[in-house]
Amino acid sequence: MSIFNKKYNYNHNFYLFLIYFLWLIFLMVYFFFSAHVEAGALKNGVSYGSDSIFYLRESRNILNGDTSILKYKGYFGYLLFLATFLYFELPLYYAVLFQVVLTGISALCLYKITQKFFCKSSGLICVALFLFYLPLQLRNFYILTEILFIDISIILTFFIVFFKKKFLIPTISLLIFLMSMRSKRLLFLFGFLA
Repeated sequence: MSIFNKKYNYNHNFYLFLIYFLWLIFLMVYFFFSAHVEAGALKNGVSYGSDSIFYLRESRNILNGDTSILKYKGYFGYLLFLATFLYFELPLYYAVLFQVVLTGISALCLYKITQKFFCKSSGLICVALFLFYLPLQLRNFYILTEILFIDISIILTFFIVFFKKKFLIPTISLLIFLMSMRSKRLLFLFGFLA
């Protein structure tokens, strides 16, 4: 018999809370034992990918006035995101923390989307798969566009599915920010228009 059988009259909120709690433990275990993971050890709570140095350098150049934000049309959203942390001289692990919080919010949006089209049990399974897929969750610790792009895509989808025209300004703002983060942003836009 399944734990999701209606006969047991379980509380979905409890299971959702449990998934989030285990996810936070999962992230903490990775944080403290990252040296033992093949993806690499964290340096002050942050991992750097091949493009991280470029993003950080250009964000500093924008802040110093050495380059124009318009020079990097394909990435200016992410450069501005990083420039915010650099301007206020915040350690980069605050950017990581922001990405983790945004992943938690997008997981809740994913739960609601899945619940709308399928059922609450499917929503729980979907959130668990999303939050415990190691290659995806490791991206939270990187200074790269991937996880922010995925999270904002899910949140944007949530706004489109649930609010349509009701919250048009936040939806358009999310779409513009999303398109400003990746060089392949037009493909995403055409996917929505199809």
